[in-house]
Amino acid sequence: MMTAPRGAAGANAMFGHRPAPGSVPARIRVMVADDHTLFREGLARLLMDDGRMEVVATASNGQEAVRVALEVLPDVIFMDLKMPRMEGVEATQQILTRLPDLRVLILTTFDADTYVLQAMRAGARGYVLKDATLDTIIRSAQTVMAGDRVMGGRAGEVMLDLLTHPKPF
Repeated sequence: MMTAPRGAAGANAMFGHRPAPGSVPARIRVMVADDHTLFREGLARLLMDDGRMEVVATASNGQEAVRVALEVLPDVIFMDLKMPRMEGVEATQQILTRLPDLRVLILTTFDADTYVLQAMRAGARGYVLKDATLDTIIRSAQTVMAGDRVMGGRAGEVMLDLLTHPKPF
């Protein structure tokens, strides 16, 4: 797990000085939760190098994601669905129960309708597949920070199909 040093942003977050809903700060404080080390560390590095994001923490499983999110109070969490100890949907529910203004953006390889629907029902603000470009991932974080929702690639098609041709679950 990586966490950011307690600087000005960390101190402000500790005392509840989070961005107003719908506002997009110059640098969005993000956390990456994914059990695949290469993906998690690689995405964190790419986001830090880009400059529009400040990676304040990483987590390698769902339990760790919940604990770390409550400690560092990121603006956005990039959450994988399938992780050990606790899956992303349950971690999303637990985090958003305690931090309802935080934005969770699912970043996964799974595009099946049940996964998309479960994640959105858990409170995720967006769903993006891991084959997205870095710019798409960053713009997705900016979009959810602005108060909108994101459905990237095939996930958007899945949701439209569910709306127009409902299936029992």
